[in-house]
Amino acid sequence: MAAVFSVRHAGVWKAPTAIHVKDAGVWKAPTEAYVKSGGVWQQYWPVAAGELLATYTVSSAFTGGGGPYTGHTGTGAGLRDGLAAAANTVWANNSEPNPFIRADLGSSKAIARIEVMPIPASFGGWGASYLNGNTVSGSTDGSSYTVIATISGAVEGSYKVITVGATYRYIKIGKASGDLGMGEFRIYS
Repeated sequence: MAAVFSVRHAGVWKAPTAIHVKDAGVWKAPTEAYVKSGGVWQQYWPVAAGELLATYTVSSAFTGGGGPYTGHTGTGAGLRDGLAAAANTVWANNSEPNPFIRADLGSSKAIARIEVMPIPASFGGWGASYLNGNTVSGSTDGSSYTVIATISGAVEGSYKVITVGATYRYIKIGKASGDLGMGEFRIYS
């Protein structure tokens, strides 16, 4: 079960666009937050303006040295935290045919852009080459996909912005074979 964080305002439950806590009399944005889902506490990062939350499906999760890589689990907090140097903040696959990661937004939504970032080469020897060359596709039904872009020019430590300008429920990043890895995968309206 994916964690869903909502607040009630004026009798209506909504996903917040910002969260603040009062610390020593001063309102501040927290650096991290946790929610309980299915009896398990999961890390929940405050949503950036326009960021869309998703649940993730992957072809496999890397289990080699330093693995398993679990940044995609739950709400994908590990792929939305600005960190890319620990097993719980990245995702990569085991070498296989047709590796992919797929974000499910729950319903079709207008998507302006996607931001991705490679796993640094200093973490397990991955680097930008495991993200560049992958195809980004979108779908409204999860079976018929339209190619949005092929990732190129991604560099370590920087977000690669992919302009979408269309409505999709699913965003899938994948390739025909080999290894695929990323430290960040964010979707914005």
